[in-house]
Amino acid sequence: MGLRSIYRLDLDKFVRPEPELSLGYMIIRSPQVVDLEDLTRLMLDAYKGTIDDWETYEDALNEVRAYFAGERGGPQLMDCSKVYELRKKIVSACLIAESTELQIPIIAYIMTSAEMKRQGLARSLLITTLRGLRDLEYAAVQAVITDGNAPAEQLFIQTGFKRVAD
Repeated sequence: MGLRSIYRLDLDKFVRPEPELSLGYMIIRSPQVVDLEDLTRLMLDAYKGTIDDWETYEDALNEVRAYFAGERGGPQLMDCSKVYELRKKIVSACLIAESTELQIPIIAYIMTSAEMKRQGLARSLLITTLRGLRDLEYAAVQAVITDGNAPAEQLFIQTGFKRVAD
C-alpha cells in the first residue's frame, strides 16, 4: 500500500439535505464479531484490483481481526459502524474505530462488493454513520485514505471532508 493522507470532517458543519438512499430490500445494521469471515470476503472483493488490494484471504482476515481487536485506529465503535446486508450477505460496510490518541472516531474501512459498486451504498452508509456520530456529540471524524484511491477521495470530499495538511 502507498502513502496515505488524513481527511477530516467537523461534524457540526455536516449537513446532508438530500434524502438518503432508499433500500427497502436491504437490511442496515451494526456489524458483529460473527461477521468476521463475511467482512473478510467483502474486503477481498471490494479492494480487488485497486490500490488497496489485499493479496490473500489470510491477509484480509488478519486485517479484519486486527480491526475487531482494536488495532486499526483504536477500539472499534460497533454501534456506530454499519453494514448493508442483502439476502444474508454483507455487501457494503463502514467500520469505525475511536482513536485513543486523538479521541475522535476514525473511519477504518469503507467497502462495497464489486457487483454492488456505484449504487450509492458506501455513500449511504457513510452518511448514516456520520449522522450517528454527530448525534452522539462527537465533534469531528477522520479518515485515512491511500493516496491515489480516487473513488474514496471523491466520496469523502463530496461528503464534506477536507484533506489535512501533512
